[in-house]
Amino acid sequence: SGDGQVDHPRNADANAVNVAHYWRSPTGSTWSGPWTSVAWCIQADCSSGGGPSFTSPRGMEKTEGSTVFYHWGSAAGRRMQSIDETSLGKPAPIRKLSFRQNGTAVSTSGSARSMTATLIMGEGSLAVGSCLFAENLDANVQTVIKAQTIKMPDWSVLPKNAPAPFTFHFPFAAPWVYTGKMGLVWDVAYSSPTATGAAQTDREFQSGISWPAGAVVGTGCSGWTYKSMLQNAGPGIPTRAIRLTIEATSGPVNALVTALIGAKPINMNFGGCAPLYVNPYITLPIGKNDANGKYSRRYFAVPYNKALEGGAIVTQLAAADARQKPLPFALSNGVSGMIPTSTVTTGVPAAYLWASSPTAIEGIGQYAFYGGTLVAQLSF
Repeated sequence: SGDGQVDHPRNADANAVNVAHYWRSPTGSTWSGPWTSVAWCIQADCSSGGGPSFTSPRGMEKTEGSTVFYHWGSAAGRRMQSIDETSLGKPAPIRKLSFRQNGTAVSTSGSARSMTATLIMGEGSLAVGSCLFAENLDANVQTVIKAQTIKMPDWSVLPKNAPAPFTFHFPFAAPWVYTGKMGLVWDVAYSSPTATGAAQTDREFQSGISWPAGAVVGTGCSGWTYKSMLQNAGPGIPTRAIRLTIEATSGPVNALVTALIGAKPINMNFGGCAPLYVNPYITLPIGKNDANGKYSRRYFAVPYNKALEGGAIVTQLAAADARQKPLPFALSNGVSGMIPTSTVTTGVPAAYLWASSPTAIEGIGQYAFYGGTLVAQLSF
């Protein structure tokens, strides 16, 4: 019995704000009020992020990830980036990124350690992904931790229950606001870990998806060599299921590149340095070659459509090239392939890249691993 004491500013306080408020008994039906002196001092989370924290991928608070990932024990350091579209349309202020131990597998060498880390937050899209870290940071980019010592707890013993709590924290120097307009991107680079044993991080990931390489058709101008793969993640990732990869070497340096996309192979010689190997239904500008004529791997994704399964796709690259005579443009070889059939119902619209150096600009093997990411917690 008796009144509980609640922090309540006086009207004369300099920070007092007059706010209409009401009260009633727990079982009452009539509110008393409005009282317009001052409001009680309460702390509320006013984001639309669903609470003071949420997970990436979304909804993993009480669900163990499907597998593990070894990342935090490399003596040389590493870089890793995640692009996650499971929180689209749900903006939230964030000031801490946290990871958790895998709750079902353990490494006795997952001892406590510290490391020097830099963390970049941003937003990006999986519609066009890249193996280049910088290209996935499309908007709202902010370095929230710069060369700071971060401490990782001991993960050498399994937690009592899975999933494990989030105990490996990266606190931001200042808040960063996720707008929800694009996928949420985090990018962590670390170096100088004080221990190098394997620490098993929780990861949610879609498995069992193949990447059949397309068949090379003909040859390109001046050795321009183009490779492509097709992937179908199935109905488990309906928004980003069917993906085409494009990569090439020895093309025109610093040249803007266009992908020619069609369904039927042809072999039309029109006096250029290479034949046209595709009757293009779509011409798609896809960026530019670097100073060495390399086009690093990009991923172009469209929604799942069962009607497309088994369909043929033929592609070829084109770019302006003053070296070529009499026509000042170049063509690569062609690539033909078929969209695979998939009935996989697992997976999330997320992807990650990692590299074996903290200063790397490109993911290892030019891969972006689609279908999941490390399980992380974003909190304010």
